[in-house]
Formats: sequence, structure tokens, C-alpha cells
Amino acid sequence: KTVGKAKRTRQSVIDVLRKSDCFSGIFYVLIWGDHRLSSILEVLNHFEEDKQLLNNITSMLCSASHSSEEVYSTLKSVKGLGPAYFTKILYFYTHAFDKEWNHKAYIMDQFTSKSMNLLRMESIKYDINLSQDNLKISNIINKNTGRSSDTLDNNTPYSMYENYNQDVERLVQFFQEKGNR
Repeated sequence: KTVGKAKRTRQSVIDVLRKSDCFSGIFYVLIWGDHRLSSILEVLNHFEEDKQLLNNITSMLCSASHSSEEVYSTLKSVKGLGPAYFTKILYFYTHAFDKEWNHKAYIMDQFTSKSMNLLRMESIKYDINLSQDNLKISNIINKNTGRSSDTLDNNTPYSMYENYNQDVERLVQFFQEKGNR
């Protein structure tokens, strides 16, 4: 509650990651993404209990010491993290430490996935070579509040995330070639 929304721009998160330890950095990313408090605590407790995992994640994220697929799988295994949040972590770390990473990762949550699904349907008409993956969105009911919400399927394989990232880059290139930044 002490971190104001206005101060949590993408650039401010990247700046924090560059000068913070990984534990604090992940915490900051989760706050930026408005992750539920109970899930943030679950993630942080997971890292507190498994210091070796935190050391491995730090090396993976800050030094790009493992493949993107290995990082994706490792983050996917952390209790309390779904694709919407572990891809936010990947996004921020690949942008903060871009000299170490060969490729940048992008946020894949329900909103960007729904948009990508729509763009992929239109891509053939505009001759944009996008994958034809269909990212699955699930509707879940919160046990505590009884409210339903959409979420990206937790079983989304890395291959679909890799295609998603490539599609984002193809779309950027398409619009740049058309003179639309």
C-alpha cells in the first residue's frame, strides 16, 4: 500500500530490478501487476523456504544462465504463480537485463492473450505470418469471494509462449514497416 500506482511505471520497475536483489525484484513485479496479496505471500514464502531455488532463479533471470524454456518451466513450478504473473517476471527481467538476454519476453495474460487470438484471426488478411495458436482462457471462480474471472490456462506450454513472443515481434515489425509506431 505504500507504493503509489503512479510511481510504478514499467520503466520504474525495470530501474528497481537493476539495483535490487531478485527476491525484492520479484516482489516489486508482483505488486506492479496487482497480484493478490495471498498469492504474493505464497510466492515469497516459497522462495524463503527454498533458498537454492531463489539462487537459481536469480542466476537465470539476471544472468540469462539458462534457456528461456528452462526459466519458463522453473517459474511455472513456483506455487502462487500462474502464466500471467511469471510472464510478467520474464518480461521485466529480459528488459532490465537485455544485454544478457538474446530475446525479450512479453507479458502473456488474459488481456494480451485475448487480443493475440483476435489478431491471429486477422493476420492472414494482412499477410502477417503469425502462428495460429489459440491461447486458452479459463473462467475460474474465487473460492473466497464467489466471483468469477478469466485467466490464462496454467497448462500453456512453452512452445505456445515462444510463438506468442515471436508473434509480438512480428506485429511490431509489421506496424513499423507500415510507418505506424
